[in-house]
Amino acid sequence: MRVLLLPSIPYGPLERLAAVGDHPRPGVTEELRRDHGIDVDTLDPDTSWKNPFGRMHPFFRGLDPLRSLRVLIARRNYDLIVSGNDGAAVALTAARGLFWFRTPIVIWDLSPAERWRVRIAAQNWTIPRSDGVIAVNDIQKPYIAQRWGKHVPVITVPHWVDTEFYHPMPAPVPGPILTVGDDAGRDYPTLLGALENLSVPASIRTSVPLTLTERHQSVTILRDRLTPRAFRDLYANCRFVVVPLRPDTRNASGNSTLLEAAAMGKAVVVSDSDGIRGFVRHEETGLIVPANDPIALRAAIERLLADPAECERMGQAARELAERTASPGVFAERLAAAFRALAR
Repeated sequence: MRVLLLPSIPYGPLERLAAVGDHPRPGVTEELRRDHGIDVDTLDPDTSWKNPFGRMHPFFRGLDPLRSLRVLIARRNYDLIVSGNDGAAVALTAARGLFWFRTPIVIWDLSPAERWRVRIAAQNWTIPRSDGVIAVNDIQKPYIAQRWGKHVPVITVPHWVDTEFYHPMPAPVPGPILTVGDDAGRDYPTLLGALENLSVPASIRTSVPLTLTERHQSVTILRDRLTPRAFRDLYANCRFVVVPLRPDTRNASGNSTLLEAAAMGKAVVVSDSDGIRGFVRHEETGLIVPANDPIALRAAIERLLADPAECERMGQAARELAERTASPGVFAERLAAAFRALAR
């Protein structure tokens, strides 16, 4: 079986960095080929002048007209075309009738658009005309059925984590509490409420604009871009990870952070949300608290601070859970089943 992957960001540079241990792997092509007989070719979006959208948001970058034309004309010998997010699928589904292109086109890791009008219009055109969606959590299934109809096939393949790149590392001294994340699903106002007058240092790695007050003297906001190794060091040196989330997000908000923290052997405190329940086990790998509740979030933080042994036990259980349910081999098996179900 042959699959063509059209990512919305260039995978080639990430693969080269991963080869020398400077970056987590962007995919599981090795496992798919070796264990499941699926060859995956990747055609990156162009970031040069040849792509008029090459320097724009990944959604627009994925449109890449020249890449789409190459696929429609010269890339017909595949069993499945996989659009990383929905950008590439927009151009392909719009032009497939003109080129008599019949290879199934599926969207992987859909980002539901709620307010972005251009993307809403693009998804309204593309998704009903695609041959399926590979979702990263089950909450997208009813959303897709309600918005575009039950005839759109949806298969859930949960997120994965590179458990070789992210692994437990000894910390010389107890570090700060850590929060990371830039997406709109993060609930930073609730987090800042929970961190008021906290005696233990807390670090927030984000590009989201935040305002600290005199009640946040122990809080540090990290805005500099970090290499993946430096990012991994943040996890390694922290006590545990806090993931404040809004309860109504349909994106996979927080999933990557939860998996990276788990792979690093760190306990988590996370706001309850439909999209996270498969990644955290309450009282086993971390603590789940009600969303929009700074008092409950503060209580969970203080509980882990007061019991380092419990925090370490949860972190070890989180690492074991990541290995069993989100390692590259497990993910490749699930992805292979989805590819075969959606291919021609």
